[in-house]
Amino acid sequence: MGPKGSTTAAVAIQNATKTILQAFADLNTKVTSSIESQNTAKDMLDLELFSMASRIKKIEEMLIELKELSIASPECPMQQQQQPATEIRIEHPKDSSNKDIKLSKEHIDSFIQEYGPNPDDDKSVKTIRKELGRYIRWATNDTANTILDTANNNNQLPSWKKMRRQEKNALLQIITEEAIRLKLPVNRCNENWFIVHLVYECWRNKIKYHNRKDKKDKEEKSTGAEAMDTDDEAAPTEKRKGPKKKAKKRKKDKRNKKSKNNNRNNQ
Repeated sequence: MGPKGSTTAAVAIQNATKTILQAFADLNTKVTSSIESQNTAKDMLDLELFSMASRIKKIEEMLIELKELSIASPECPMQQQQQPATEIRIEHPKDSSNKDIKLSKEHIDSFIQEYGPNPDDDKSVKTIRKELGRYIRWATNDTANTILDTANNNNQLPSWKKMRRQEKNALLQIITEEAIRLKLPVNRCNENWFIVHLVYECWRNKIKYHNRKDKKDKEEKSTGAEAMDTDDEAAPTEKRKGPKKKAKKRKKDKRNKKSKNNNRNNQ
């Protein structure tokens, strides 16, 4: 490898090292922040663990590229010079302390408007957001139905953290492809934060609604079964009352008949 190729590899290795160190520093900061906030600790840890896995995967890809660069043939310097420029990555929105902030609808619209196909058309922004939202709900429902049909889970959906990685990655993949089809550069987002946020929120709402409804249906079914058992137990008691009423009626008839006979005798 010529001097220029060696310099390029050295710079790339240095950048990769910085990325690795920054990844672990960010994780440490965010996990510490999550633990201090009890209300959002679980949700943030779920996202950060998944994001960390994605970041490590990205680093592995970078190392593979560096290895290929380091063993490139010295007879092809032009090939190294024609390497495409590194695309500009899109960072997660941050607060004044440089920490990731909780995304809102305004952040989603802002992303679509800034990076979408028609930045000056507000109607286009809303159309893309709604179309992507419909696709996310469809994909989420399809994944949920698959989980309920194939898993022995007592008709309960798992949380985002407990969902199998294979199902999670497949869900993220098809939605990422749909967003790219809509001309949103989500593949440039660090750790795929834009799609991860949308899918996470949709899945959380899905399991909250489904699991709550399933629990209510089971309680109503259980209450109905108890009511039927009570009716079955009460039925024999009503039957036992029947002969007593007939006996009383016979006694009353005898008294009436005796009273009529006494009246006749007195006359």
